[in-house]
Amino acid sequence: MRRPQKHQKKGPVAEVADAAAVDAALDRVAAVVDGADGPVDAAQLPAAYAAAHGSALDARALGFGKLGALLDVGAARGLWALERVPRRVVDARGGVASGSLRVARAGAAPRGPGAPAHDALLGFYHYASPAWSEAGRDASAAWLDALASAMRLAGRVRVAAEGVNAALSGASCDVAAFVAALRAVPGDGWPGVEYKVEACGPGAAWPRLVVWTAEELCGFGAGAAERRALDATGPGAALDPRAFHARLSDAGGARPPVLVDVRNGYETRVGGFRAAGLETLDPGTRTFADFGAWLDAPATREALGGRDVLMYCTGGVRCERATAALRTRLPEAERGRVFHLRGGIAKYLEAHGDGGHFVGANYVFDRRNRHGAAPRGSADVLGSCDGCAAPWDVYRGSHACASCAGKLLLCDACLSRPQAGRECEACRVEGVR
Repeated sequence: MRRPQKHQKKGPVAEVADAAAVDAALDRVAAVVDGADGPVDAAQLPAAYAAAHGSALDARALGFGKLGALLDVGAARGLWALERVPRRVVDARGGVASGSLRVARAGAAPRGPGAPAHDALLGFYHYASPAWSEAGRDASAAWLDALASAMRLAGRVRVAAEGVNAALSGASCDVAAFVAALRAVPGDGWPGVEYKVEACGPGAAWPRLVVWTAEELCGFGAGAAERRALDATGPGAALDPRAFHARLSDAGGARPPVLVDVRNGYETRVGGFRAAGLETLDPGTRTFADFGAWLDAPATREALGGRDVLMYCTGGVRCERATAALRTRLPEAERGRVFHLRGGIAKYLEAHGDGGHFVGANYVFDRRNRHGAAPRGSADVLGSCDGCAAPWDVYRGSHACASCAGKLLLCDACLSRPQAGRECEACRVEGVR
């Protein structure tokens, strides 16, 4: 047992969790949640647990620093869904947002009486051309908020002057109606958007709808002048999944194309494209804002010089910016050698049920966390736990690297143990160097 911090009123955290005790506690919490009329506030959960089972719910004695970490494990196992509900705390500046946590039955999402269950996930992005004014951005955000609300959808919608990036869930009929409404908008490019619709499994539904405005669509870190230059240059040529697959399958020649994974290092370590005879460059970025500096590095310029460049990311939105950034750095006569995968890994896996040239897992920014060709426990799992080095490819909880604050990849067993001082794979490798 670790000693409590000085003046700490809470009990110490067990060094090693008792797996059987954790499983029993999770089952009892699930019984409380399933028996409730609606979502249970996490602050009220210990009292409800004690009333139902006659014993205390002590997350620290089970090896968890706080109750939320224990609840994250149960949510990851599909026992329940977690809902973070915004609260308003008024201060001198007019209010700052904080949040409360509620525990709901697995797959639950707020809907009106008699509304069908959320059984579909929708993902899409849309770059506006020309970019919207600030007023146009705000009007677009309000319109999308109203439309998604009317269709009883939940999820996250980010709106910038550049366009929209969205991940939503809803009933299949409502998702179809929402997509039809967007496609019916004349002009402004909405009919040509790539809408990705997938089945929504247990626990994957979003708990509520959140629409907000931002300076950039995907955090490239560009100022206003650079954003105008990127918009003027435009992205590289888009290859549909089958054309992209064909390019990977036929990588011969004196100067074969080079493949660039636009995603961050924590994503690339659990999955990516592998093709015989094709060089793949992993920038190893911690955030997308690091990508521009990687493009400007002499080693990158040498590796990409005179070769066709094929870029890919999760859904395509980052590649639009990444390929435009590369094109701005090339003479106009060479800009035609830059390509990207239309619809990203998500559309590629939809077109190639066996995984094609993609191996491992595809990290996704929604409540599924991952999807891809490699099942859990498979020999094709590429990642390894940052705690015990066991094969693992599922990111869970909010544990961060002690050096860079990036995501830690932790298996179920290590997730419940103290994380102080642990580093991610990238920082461990840099420390060795």
